[in-house]
Amino acid sequence: MVYRVLLSNSDCAMSLEEFEIEYNNYLERRNYPKERLAINIRTVSNHFRCAHHIVFDKENRVRYCEADPKVIWDSIDFNQYKDLIISAELIYKDYADLMDDQDIRDGYELFYVIKSSLDYWDCTEFEISCRRVPVMVLGQGDEAKQALQLLKEISPIDFNGYYEAYEERFGVRSANGNPVITGALVHYYLDGEYSVDVTAIESDDAEQLCKELSRKNFWFNDEVEKLFREICTHSSEDAFNKAAFKRIGYSLNIGYVYNDDYGTVVNYFDQEIFSNEILDLNEYDRRLLVLSAFEAALYKKRMDLEYIEVAPRVYMTVSELERRYGLSIEDIRDLQEWINKYDKKYFNAHSVWNELRVVGIEKKLQENEWLCTCIFRQQQTVFSQQVAGGIILCKSSSDLNLGAVCQWLVETNGKMSVQNLTTVFNETFATRIPVCKIAEKLKSNGLWDILVTDSFDDFIDNLVVTTDADMDVDDLLQEEFF
Repeated sequence: MVYRVLLSNSDCAMSLEEFEIEYNNYLERRNYPKERLAINIRTVSNHFRCAHHIVFDKENRVRYCEADPKVIWDSIDFNQYKDLIISAELIYKDYADLMDDQDIRDGYELFYVIKSSLDYWDCTEFEISCRRVPVMVLGQGDEAKQALQLLKEISPIDFNGYYEAYEERFGVRSANGNPVITGALVHYYLDGEYSVDVTAIESDDAEQLCKELSRKNFWFNDEVEKLFREICTHSSEDAFNKAAFKRIGYSLNIGYVYNDDYGTVVNYFDQEIFSNEILDLNEYDRRLLVLSAFEAALYKKRMDLEYIEVAPRVYMTVSELERRYGLSIEDIRDLQEWINKYDKKYFNAHSVWNELRVVGIEKKLQENEWLCTCIFRQQQTVFSQQVAGGIILCKSSSDLNLGAVCQWLVETNGKMSVQNLTTVFNETFATRIPVCKIAEKLKSNGLWDILVTDSFDDFIDNLVVTTDADMDVDDLLQEEFF
């Protein structure tokens, strides 16, 4: 019954007090004996914090989460965080698409998904332990060491700037309240600024390091740190700093290093990445794709129609698009103008394809609905939500959620079963959303009784049967003393 209550509210996180009230209301609705089935909320809370599919968010609210731990462990490259102490919020940011797909809503929820499924990790590589939510220790992580190492890279820097940089690098908030971190830096603080003596790399080491760095124009900090340890045997550890790298012709930044000949990282992107006619992001290191500087540069290219997305995470320049598809920049703007005049609330290429055929615009698209949808959305007046297998568009960002789309479909097609509504949804937009996801959204938005003909209690009864509760029910009941 604990799981029934959680499943019934799976899209709506609750405080433990709200959960207890909801549990008792459930007993009352079903006429179950409250005395015999009273739960010990502290014991329930302790169980929840290690149970599969149960997560707490940043506000310490609990809910049932369908995230598949195997997908999480298979998709996240934990090696990139080796020997660090980080917040799960950093991983959440780095894997935003995965989090959205698995319905994980913040780094705190991700922390609990990871914590309850550590058995999936091969500990022979290095240990992963979950400290106080949302902080995780990977391998030989040492807070004092990583705090000082970051300072060496970015010194000199003002007090607030340092802790902003610490949060960006490691995802950890309120680091300025951590005595281990502040204690490691106290000797480097003066007049509102953190600063370490600018130590240079010894000349023999610098020559060898430059030779190795010349193999690539862009490096990630963990790669450069490894090179520095292996090559710079005559130099102090303090020589790993921004000024020392500037002297050997490289710009050391938070997370990455690039050849200083480019001047700025944006120039590097333009010359080495955005100079390609076809840009397949699937071929690039994920660490590059989550850099805020890269995300901003790509967004500008998309909005300026310099690149058009032709497949998931694959972009073409307009000149290459014209060569392969016969689509000119004028054709692209005509498509955008056409969709701006479209009067239905929700749409994508699949939902309007027949209408495109009537006006003859679809011919050059070569049946590529993804390309067409992306042309529609690469403008300021159209907003998008990527869901399982597709993209849904709307001209109002505040109206773009699954519950509102379902309501619009029912207004058009009439009230129906949740299974039929899911079928209509997927057929309309060429998506692959499972029925349980639609059910969650309807319940959380208070739309179940309005939009579907099914009994919600019957739906939950069927869902509980297939749910891995992994729970000894006697452990959660009210303790009795004799």
